Amino acid sequence: MTHDWWVVLSPIFGLVVNIIVQILSHRLISWLTLLRSVFFGFGVGFFLVITLEIQRYSQNYYDQAGDFWAILMVNGVTYAFLGYCYFSLIGLGETARRIRLLKDLYAVPNKGLSLSEILSEYSAKNIVDKRMDRLLNNGQVRVDEGRYYINKPVMLFFTKFSIFMKLLVLGKRSELD
Repeated sequence: MTHDWWVVLSPIFGLVVNIIVQILSHRLISWLTLLRSVFFGFGVGFFLVITLEIQRYSQNYYDQAGDFWAILMVNGVTYAFLGYCYFSLIGLGETARRIRLLKDLYAVPNKGLSLSEILSEYSAKNIVDKRMDRLLNNGQVRVDEGRYYINKPVMLFFTKFSIFMKLLVLGKRSELD
């Protein structure tokens, strides 16, 4: 097999395409929510990584079919982890209270916010209400007779994957353990 840096760089190239597609689709397609644009960008980047490997295979780039499958698996998993990191970065900016508080303070640099203004915006009730609204609007949760249920198990998968990654990397299920 000819050693080529493109084999190594294809997951990174896929991530760059993922980010560009996610940003453009979220800004240009009005009905596409942030979460859906992240999934869309991830899918386009993943498709690109796989397409690049298939193209290399069709050009007899690999000496054996086993080489193709091994590199396809490694680059697919590498891209998935890079995509997960990007997903986590977006999630940090959208859900972390410290980040949101800093954004709110940045929005009024000359005026600032009083403690009572901050507490009224960041009360536990407001935080839960905003998160539930987001989950309901995205169709991830449904409400039936005043009780909330998981509506789309895809988010449950990502939650379990996130816990798995924390266990793998940090050795614990939560930062609070």
